[in-house]
Amino acid sequence: MSRLVALLLLVGCEHTTPFELRDPEPIGPVSAQLPLRLTFNPSEDRDPAAGSDVIVFSRLEPGRPDLDRCLAFLPARGGTLLRSVCAGGPHADGVTDGWLRPALSAGGQIAYVRERATFPAIAPTSRHLVVAPVAAPDSVTDQVLVLFQAADGRRITALRELQWAGSDLRFVAGQDSFPRVAGVFDTLFTPVALAELTPAVGVLREIPGTSGAFAHASAPDGGIWFVTIGAPSTLMHVAPDGSGARVVGTFSRPVVALTAVDGQPVAVMANTDSALVEWLDAETGAWVGVTSIAGEAGRIVSVPGSRRLVLELRRGTNTDLWLLELP
Repeated sequence: MSRLVALLLLVGCEHTTPFELRDPEPIGPVSAQLPLRLTFNPSEDRDPAAGSDVIVFSRLEPGRPDLDRCLAFLPARGGTLLRSVCAGGPHADGVTDGWLRPALSAGGQIAYVRERATFPAIAPTSRHLVVAPVAAPDSVTDQVLVLFQAADGRRITALRELQWAGSDLRFVAGQDSFPRVAGVFDTLFTPVALAELTPAVGVLREIPGTSGAFAHASAPDGGIWFVTIGAPSTLMHVAPDGSGARVVGTFSRPVVALTAVDGQPVAVMANTDSALVEWLDAETGAWVGVTSIAGEAGRIVSVPGSRRLVLELRRGTNTDLWLLELP
């Protein structure tokens, strides 16, 4: 009995000694079968960007009263969240911060659109294009006010589809308006053209021949594939020097978003109750293949070094990310 009491006293003493809490090791997805649902946010996960080993996206944090959208990081193969970075840290405040449309560079930088608004608000009171290290998205190295003038005199007040083009950023330049539909304010984006800028300089350069472009992807010859609001099923190509826009192929339906896999143009398109992912031959523009997944499609991006794609997909009231792979 005395030995048992002594053992109990020893265990009791160990409870009061200092100990270290460690984050659990990230675990992979329950199943590796594709298509694979990557996120299960009861709010919204949108705007995916992909590196060879990480996916970053804009996350509407559930239950956060200031409605902040944060940047969240996930392993490229799926699994538990690596981290989430918010403008106001873990605590809500009286400002709505939106960290949107991230793009990852090969050199370890992240670019994204940073919006702020006094809560509640219909439209942002400020909007900047920022660049920061991927390891510290809140440590801004370059910042550009999103307010430019297009070649035709229109104001550029919004950016979509951010991508790195070497050390420059390429995007769809356009305008936001906030119409009231059925008593609720909505955001309407009107694309003007594709444009580029050097973050440290911040001067907008429109790409000739891309008027009305709303989606784009890098072509293997250094040029750009794109589709326009005037011909949303037609794949266009502009040369690396920004000249010679021409038709190179046609998708079976109007395109929602565009990317490239192994040098082939890949589009996601809306169907009756599903999203269609279709890809064309890069040289001839001929149809190559198609696959489908139930839901309403948003942005689509390729995972470098693979034939995998990350798709923003809306099902019911939830918007989540899915991982697909082309055969």
